[in-house]
Amino acid sequence: MSNLFGKFKSEINKGVGVVSAKSKGLIEITKINSQINGLQAQKKSAFEDLGSALYNMHSENNMDMEKIHSMCKELSLIVASIEEKKEQIKKIQEEEQEAISKLKPQACECGEVIKEDAMFCSKCGKKIEAEE
Repeated sequence: MSNLFGKFKSEINKGVGVVSAKSKGLIEITKINSQINGLQAQKKSAFEDLGSALYNMHSENNMDMEKIHSMCKELSLIVASIEEKKEQIKKIQEEEQEAISKLKPQACECGEVIKEDAMFCSKCGKKIEAEE
């Protein structure tokens, strides 16, 4: 009977671990997505400013290349920040999947789920390597 409660407790702990990993990741990803939205608004505004400046320079027949380069550099920094934030999201998702995979039961090459204390697969008999 105590073995049954031990297994039940173990399964509950695994479930709590999965929920914990996913909720932590969701909170972080939501924060980063909010930052990305702000950066995208800045990018849109910077594109509009650049377009307006180019049109005005063209209309006045006075192309200020230094100003154009400066505005393009500002845009490049915003785009780089957006890409950096997207990479942060990918890293969080990978860490989340890694944490969840550690909670999943180990499986043999034949597909059989291995019990925690097993030394051999109950289906094919292959020796089970200890996980680190």
